[in-house]
Amino acid sequence: MPGSRRPRPSRGSGASTRAGLTEAPRRCPPGRRWRPTPVASPSPSPRAIPAGRWLCGTGSSDAYRWRASVCCRGPVAGRCGRARDVRAAVGGDGAGVHPVVVLAAHGTQEPSGAPVVRAIAAAARDRLATRLEVGWLSAGDPSFDDLTAGLAADIVVPLLLGTGYHVQVDIPAVLAAHGRTSVVTPHLGPAREIIRALRDRIHKVDPDPVAVVLAAAGTSHPVGRSETRQAADMLSHDLGIPVRVAYASGAGPTVTEAVRDLREAGGRRVTVAPYLLAPGFFADRIRTAAQDSGATVAEVLGEHPGVVDLVVRRVTEAAAAIPPTPRVRAA
Repeated sequence: MPGSRRPRPSRGSGASTRAGLTEAPRRCPPGRRWRPTPVASPSPSPRAIPAGRWLCGTGSSDAYRWRASVCCRGPVAGRCGRARDVRAAVGGDGAGVHPVVVLAAHGTQEPSGAPVVRAIAAAARDRLATRLEVGWLSAGDPSFDDLTAGLAADIVVPLLLGTGYHVQVDIPAVLAAHGRTSVVTPHLGPAREIIRALRDRIHKVDPDPVAVVLAAAGTSHPVGRSETRQAADMLSHDLGIPVRVAYASGAGPTVTEAVRDLREAGGRRVTVAPYLLAPGFFADRIRTAAQDSGATVAEVLGEHPGVVDLVVRRVTEAAAAIPPTPRVRAA
């Protein structure tokens, strides 16, 4: 930024770090904030700023824009706001130390299912610029158990839409069995990013939907069923039309029943939106039931940008919550 100085990190005694970054100098001109540059990533300016330096800037309008940054406000160094990138929240000290992230995915025997999950992981990995692996909970290689046995993840993201056995029992049990202390984020659930993805999938097959069935795989867990109803309510509010819940297995209502109920209530055209991340057995069952009922059926959520956005948000929020790590000073 023209006219600005790039001071070196504070070297006073007792200097602390947040995620491997030395603390910012204690003063910053009014209206500006300290932004660390933990990695020597390219800048729009031809002037490169080395890793480990601090830039005093004004925010997103700075001449220098950094993917890895965390804002420190106020006169006291180290009182930092929310991390804007996971590399600033954990590890990004320019020494190649980044958090290890594992996505705990359900898994499927459907050949087209695993590539979709891997595409989500690849997109999130690119955004986060950190190591990110996929461990499968029920079908797939490597299993979450095997991956956890050989890899100490800093953060585990359940790549699951609802609460159930995997979220409440399976993932914690595997981590405990291997002595891991990973931060487990909330599962994906009925978040705003998922609702955006559902809306886009619906509009792709029906630009002006009249009524929608939100079709989930099915669960007997009361919290999981409540979350599906919450997602339906959020989607209904977003679209401004009726949305009913259906399940491909377990206790109903079934897709056929939900489509029939909407038609009887006056829905002349019904669109079925699978509340699923990837193709597989349940997606096929939902599609067949929808087509047999004469309803239009949308695609699964897949690698929609909203899904990737939510994974990135889960990781970033978890990374920002990890306590500061003391820097070991050389003798």
